[in-house]
Order: sequence, then structure tokens, then C-alpha cells
Amino acid sequence: TRRSFDLMKKNSLKPAKRESTELTIPSSDIDAGLIWLNGLGEPKFRDSVLVELFRKMREAEEIEWFENIHGRLDKGVDYLLVTQSALERKILGVQVKGKSISRAGGNGTLSALEIASECEAAMKHEFQVQGAKRRLDSIAVWSSAHITPDAEEEFIKPGLAYRIQIKKPRDMFCLIEQFAPGLLGNVPELALVKYIKEQADPEPEAVRVFGCPMNPKIHFLEPDLSEFAPASMESMKTEGGHLRPKKTSVTMDKILGDNRHTAMFAGDLSGKSYLLKRCRTVLAEQRKLSILLSASQLTEIPRSVGRLVAAALEFLSPHQAESFALGVGVVLLIDDLDRIPQTV
Repeated sequence: TRRSFDLMKKNSLKPAKRESTELTIPSSDIDAGLIWLNGLGEPKFRDSVLVELFRKMREAEEIEWFENIHGRLDKGVDYLLVTQSALERKILGVQVKGKSISRAGGNGTLSALEIASECEAAMKHEFQVQGAKRRLDSIAVWSSAHITPDAEEEFIKPGLAYRIQIKKPRDMFCLIEQFAPGLLGNVPELALVKYIKEQADPEPEAVRVFGCPMNPKIHFLEPDLSEFAPASMESMKTEGGHLRPKKTSVTMDKILGDNRHTAMFAGDLSGKSYLLKRCRTVLAEQRKLSILLSASQLTEIPRSVGRLVAAALEFLSPHQAESFALGVGVVLLIDDLDRIPQTV
């Protein structure tokens, strides 16, 4: 049994040399959501994500009607929304942005000055709303990317004929989480956060030796580990003309902090599998991604590291897994390593 076994060492498991956006392990659900939103791009954010969000908001009676009018003489408006309450009915125009916004624009950012001008023009325009020409009651900018503080000030500064509402990425994520959580089911960054949380705080399970539920996060006594097999020549030293055992104990922290491949050997029912589960928990607490595999999952040579990791983590594609392994790194914890056929 072993802590880490780098299958990329074999030529048959070398990852493809492709450039890709590197995945990371975000520190929280919100951070993961912001990374996802920022990487969507405006067309997908506007024509896919927001369509589903508005559909769910309509089902929840949060809005009465919506329409995507992007590219149809939209006067700077991408969506028209109608909200209805017991006291009033309002028409909202929404500008959708998928790039960062700064006050003056440039260097890959959009100009808040230009957007504010477009919003002001839109407020003077008549739009076709549910079969009739209507003017907007309010205008908003909904962004999936960063809005700088000076750009935000430009949208709400005194003297504007119309106040421009702003929904920043954090606001967008909260709306999606509230009304359309199904959109988040296949977001790799969110899945990684959830996976790490579950590994860092595992559910108790029955251990064969003890016959009762145990949690490797709580119930663990660190074993006495040595770098050499007991009574082997490597474990002995000559001192004063006599053979004496070397002091070769090693801690779990040292093993888990070492980038070298490590194999652990012990007798039957000594707790090797449970030790690997403890390793997985500690690695997750350190925000490292580890995968616990059994020998039966390696009876055949995997086509690539990406496919091996993706098979264990169903929320990552092989290409995403390859990118993650090359960037952040993945620790493979393999149980019963000695049972893997020599041909693998």
C-alpha cells in the first residue's frame, strides 16, 4: 500500500501537450462561482445562463415577462424584463456585460462612460413590450466580470438623468444560486470545492478490525513508521563494533509534504487502507486534491492521466484533469499496490 504513485512517470501515461485554462481549487463556493462566471464570456452568459435564470425567476413569479432583444436595434439593451407587484408594474432594461468594466475603458476593459451614455439613450427610447411600445422605468448593467470602483461610481454619480442599477458577479452568483442552482451542477470549480470539503470532513464508516464506525479525521493514532524494513541491513548501523538499529522513524507530515513517490508496507489487518483514508483527509485539509484508487481500478493501463483522474472525478473531463494535474497537481493514493499486475 502506498501514499502516492505518479503514473505520469510511465511513457504510456504522458499527458497531451495542449494549452488550456488551468483549473485551481477555490477557497469557497462564492470564489468558485466568480471564477466560473468570469470565464463564461458574454455570449454564453447572455444567451444561455441568463435565459435559464430569467425562466426560473418567471416560474418563481419574481418577474412577469422577459425577452432577449440583443442585436435587434436594442439601443444598448440586451434584455427587457417586466416585474409586477400589488402596487406597481415596472419595465426594466438590462445591459449584459462579460468583460471587465473600468471608468474610461482600454487594456481589454469596457468603458463605464460609454455604457452610461448608452443607458441614458435607452431610457429615452420606446421598446416593444408585450405587444405595445413602452419606455423603460429603469435601466441596469448586469456583469459576469469585474467592475472597478471608479466605474461603479460613474454609474451612480450625482447628476445622471437616470440611476443605473448594477449587478456585479457576486450578485449574479447569488441570484443563480437562489433561482437556478441547476446551472451550477456541472461547474468544475464548484465541484472541486465540494469534493475537497467532503474529503476534509468524511462520514464515519465501519472498520473491519474494530467493527464500529470510525472517522479518519478524528479517530487516528499515528503509527510508528520507518524508512527501512525491520531487521534489514539498511536499518542497522555499526557502533562500537556492534550492530545497532538506526533511528529512522518518519512522521506522516513529512511523508505527505514530500513530493517523492512513497510506498508503505505493513502486515495484513494493520490498518493500511485506513491510513490512506487518513492521508486523503489531511491532504484535503491542506487544500490538495487526492484520489483514492484500488488495485482493481488499475488492472489495465489507463490511456492517460487525464482519463484515469476523470474516471474517478466524474465532474472533470480528461482534458481538464490533465490540465489540473500539470498545474496544481493530483496525489494518487493506491490501495493494495502489490496486487496490480506487473504489466501495468
